[in-house]
Amino acid sequence: MQDKDNEFPIPKISMGLNDALEESGSFPAEVFANLPPLLADACNVLADFSEKEVFLVGGLAVLSGILPNVQGFYDQQYYRPHLFAFILAPYGSGKGSLKLARKLGQPVHRHIKELSAQAIVAWKQECKDAAQNKEVEPPHPGNKMVFIPADNSKSGLLQLLHENDGKGIVFESEGDTLADAVKADYGGYSDILRKSFHHEPVSFFRRTDRESRDIELPALAVILSATFDQYTKLIPTPANGLFSRFIHFNLKSNPEFRDVFDNQRRGYLDHFDALGGTFKGIFLRLEKQENPIDFNLKENQQKRFLKLFAQWKSEFGEYVSADMEGTANRLGLICFRISMVLSCVRSFGEGDFSPSIICEDQDFENALKIIEVLKRHALEVYHRLPKPTEQKEYADNKNELHEKADLVSDCRRLKALNTSYADIAEKVLGDRTQRMKAYRWANS
Repeated sequence: MQDKDNEFPIPKISMGLNDALEESGSFPAEVFANLPPLLADACNVLADFSEKEVFLVGGLAVLSGILPNVQGFYDQQYYRPHLFAFILAPYGSGKGSLKLARKLGQPVHRHIKELSAQAIVAWKQECKDAAQNKEVEPPHPGNKMVFIPADNSKSGLLQLLHENDGKGIVFESEGDTLADAVKADYGGYSDILRKSFHHEPVSFFRRTDRESRDIELPALAVILSATFDQYTKLIPTPANGLFSRFIHFNLKSNPEFRDVFDNQRRGYLDHFDALGGTFKGIFLRLEKQENPIDFNLKENQQKRFLKLFAQWKSEFGEYVSADMEGTANRLGLICFRISMVLSCVRSFGEGDFSPSIICEDQDFENALKIIEVLKRHALEVYHRLPKPTEQKEYADNKNELHEKADLVSDCRRLKALNTSYADIAEKVLGDRTQRMKAYRWANS
């Protein structure tokens, strides 16, 4: 493969599906034009392109958590559409549209909470009757909700998951809230999140009644936003199992002061409240389904899917790191889930609740375009995170650490002079094949 000046040395990894995709990693305009009508109309309401991007990532993840009775067969098991999404943004960068994404699930959350409150009132009366009749007190009906607090203990999260039939959404605009909860629980919280991504069974023991609880099919959607420093509290290295499970979207800082009196934004709240009501209607309809709705890709879509992710896995292993091969695997599952959410929103928005859904070509192509951008962002985060091998390689000797700092400085200086990464590798590292290391150091 020939080198080109001022170009990332692996074109397939950097450009992928859409050669016209901007180097900034933004979603191409056709992604928004080809969304299902309910999502397209929502994005069209938003004034800024960055608002549309943040809303789309957060909205897909929220919707993935309020589509009950939907599943798709993938890699030997049935998966629900639940997604993990992480918005990385500097302070004051304008991620406010993430709050609008939450509104898609808020009416469902209120509905479930109201039903739960009614059940608890009825339970209290049953307890009084049982006490008067000297009968055994009935079991507590549990606290039902959609949005599960991130500021929670491991036991608290497990109990809420159990009471909500293993389902829920963790939505937190300050990512270190969840990170602190994970840290306080000695990492057990992280284990629950990792298992939930693949619907792996979780068991726990309640001391109060000395009984074990089993959550056979945990299904969490997780939406977090944080600065990069906050992010590393939760995911300190790519080797952390959560890294490959999350969608990553890096929101760039905006140097301009936004027009805070823009009348176009005045109608945001009403519009998204109404849209949340629409999705509440879809949720109630799905809850009544006797059997899960089955989602499938077409045969030609499956062939393209397998070819693409086999290529990405090979490229990740050859050009980035063997650690990233697992990320390629999970990007495939994430892409499948995004296809599922897009197809469901399109079908249900049209009033079609047929027993099976076949992915429309429009939604499949859009899912591929979306995952291509998210792949870029995952790679960007990967290169910023410290690698255990690098830490081990340099931590034993302070002189080597100083030497590396000098080499990194040289890489950055040469990059500023528009030197190709291959030439940087040859001049600084003495080996043109070390282009990937030169790229990482020049951009660190």
